Amino acid sequence: MSSTREKSEVWLYFSPHQNYKTKCDICKNEFSYHGSTSTLKYHLIHRHKIIDVLIRRGNAYRETHQYENSIIDFNKALKFKHDHIDALIGRGKTYDMKDKYEEAYADFNKVLEIEPDQEHALSKKKEIERKMAKSHKKSIKYFKTTLDNCPNNYPNDYIINLEKVVNSIPQRIETQRRANKVLDNYRKKNFTYII
Repeated sequence: MSSTREKSEVWLYFSPHQNYKTKCDICKNEFSYHGSTSTLKYHLIHRHKIIDVLIRRGNAYRETHQYENSIIDFNKALKFKHDHIDALIGRGKTYDMKDKYEEAYADFNKVLEIEPDQEHALSKKKEIERKMAKSHKKSIKYFKTTLDNCPNNYPNDYIINLEKVVNSIPQRIETQRRANKVLDNYRKKNFTYII
């Protein structure tokens, strides 16, 4: 097998047939092959719906906790069609399973830009928002504890770190308000925190 055949996933669906010919394992059609797999990819996309195959495989990888492979397949599907709703939802779910909430949130948001009433994306987006708020709340509590135990000669380092946490909280106005209150209280040397 040539190095091209080893690198391209097209060869999962094609077998060598005769000189400069290859055969589709699915439909048994024969194609000329001269080093480029573009015709073979076109055939897979339009005749055999390879995007759907990649999405199904991405879902299967996610179900078997092979998250990196899952994301790779969803990314490949999205290269064929960047706004494919099922690929975006599948990748968003996988990011959620990996605790990559910002990436999951972005995928569900993109689905809702394409199809605003997509119920699954709406519910997953709300779920991700709750998880993000909980995750950021834990970060703020960690910094609160750190600030409480801060040596007096290093407070600026802690303020800078807390400001980074506050600024990293996307679209969570209430959480940002609480984080800013913690930061203001620290600056005033008032250690009464309201979180």
